[in-house]
Amino acid sequence: LMMLPLLVSLLITADNFLVMRFAIIFLGSLILSSCRFVSSITDEGLAVRIGRAKLYKSEIERVIPKGISKEDSLNFARDYINSWAIKQLMFLKAEEELSKEDKNVEQLLEDYKIQLMIFKYENKFITDRLDTVVTEEEMLSYYDDHKEMFVTDDGIVKARYVKIHKNFPNLKFLRALAMKRDVESLEEMERLAYNSAEKYDDFGGKWIDLHDLCREIECDVEQLQNKISVSNVVEISDPCYSKILVVIDKVARGGVSPYEFNIPKIKEIIFGRRKKELISKLHKDLYNEALDKQKLKIIDDEPND
Repeated sequence: LMMLPLLVSLLITADNFLVMRFAIIFLGSLILSSCRFVSSITDEGLAVRIGRAKLYKSEIERVIPKGISKEDSLNFARDYINSWAIKQLMFLKAEEELSKEDKNVEQLLEDYKIQLMIFKYENKFITDRLDTVVTEEEMLSYYDDHKEMFVTDDGIVKARYVKIHKNFPNLKFLRALAMKRDVESLEEMERLAYNSAEKYDDFGGKWIDLHDLCREIECDVEQLQNKISVSNVVEISDPCYSKILVVIDKVARGGVSPYEFNIPKIKEIIFGRRKKELISKLHKDLYNEALDKQKLKIIDDEPND
């Protein structure tokens, strides 16, 4: 602890970046290596200082996750101090090395401030005024007029899926039920699967993208595309399990996916259009109002004839 004033002095005055970096990393470790020292800096509140930059213990405490162990808290705090220190040291180094022109970031900051405030206001404007009601008629109309937007990349299916152990004694009977594909057989397959299968899923009776389905059943998309192109019942095996997929309905890759599959996407598109229209009207109204009230004056610099 006797080294602390020397380290702080070194941090403030060091010209060599590597020396500064070593000093702050060592200081961060020193601060958190002793519970007694952490306690001693609590009274004063200041944890680390680099030049004019100060990091207070209260700031560190705010970012430490709740419910973690004392050791993890100390490790997190040490990492946070070191990260903060490197950032400050990099800033000091940048101030030393960059030209006056390069250090002039006031315009960039002002531009960022303007854009951020505009973004916040536009979001508030939209939230206050956006009509979130989308009728079935409006969605159907959009779907019918833009079917080229709903071509499926991988293909989609309605299906039932069973993952069952290869040692299951009624596996042949389960396969036979799957091959029939009639309602009664599929209901019997479902009852059998619920009692004996590792997993059974009918996906809520909804369409599912083959890419998502392949993640579920752990197979290759192209492999599954090829299999369902020739059969509505597909079985994929691994050393332990048989995975049986019964396809009820399908749209092949490159086909137009049905309306009900695209309802969430259509809603988002319609909301997006409404937001764009609101912002466009806002811009136009502000511009015209500024002209009417002479807040905006366009100077004509063209010479007179």
